[in-house]
Amino acid sequence: MLDRVWVPVGQGVKTQEEVAALAIYLFDDEQGEAELLDLDEKIGKLPGLDGIKLMSKALYAARERVRRNPSWAWRLIENEAWAIKSRATASVAQA
Repeated sequence: MLDRVWVPVGQGVKTQEEVAALAIYLFDDEQGEAELLDLDEKIGKLPGLDGIKLMSKALYAARERVRRNPSWAWRLIENEAWAIKSRATASVAQA
């Protein structure tokens, strides 16, 4: 039942695109996906939650939306001050 009613934190307050943009920004790489799968595994060890995939399911849904519309979510990331600042900081650190 939890896999049908659980939603990522912020969903309901923010739009689906805003929630997905954050998931894509934070977890859409090998390390991020591995961390989400690890969280799913830990959640799945709780009584009655064997095999549940709450976290990765949200990321995969966001990825599917981006696959269907490549600018979806990214257009928000590219205009958010926190994302722009993070990229500028990373560029300075890499130089």
